Amino acid sequence: MSSDVEDRTRRVVAEVFGLPVEQVTLATSHETLPDWDSLNVLNVLMAVESEFGVTVAPEEAAEFVSVERIVAVLRSKNVG
Repeated sequence: MSSDVEDRTRRVVAEVFGLPVEQVTLATSHETLPDWDSLNVLNVLMAVESEFGVTVAPEEAAEFVSVERIVAVLRSKNVG
């Protein structure tokens, strides 16, 4: 069962990459999406900060290599 944080993160990533949310899973990553580059990581970062009302430090943003890792960063900030 997915959590609200997972669902919202999947939706944010889907919006940034222009994908149907059904195609975005926790396993979606820089290895599965050719467009997952540094520019789009920045776009994801800004969208995540806006969606969840958090600030992500550069060292945390370096962890944004998959939806699963983004969720883990958010959980470390007690989001959700």
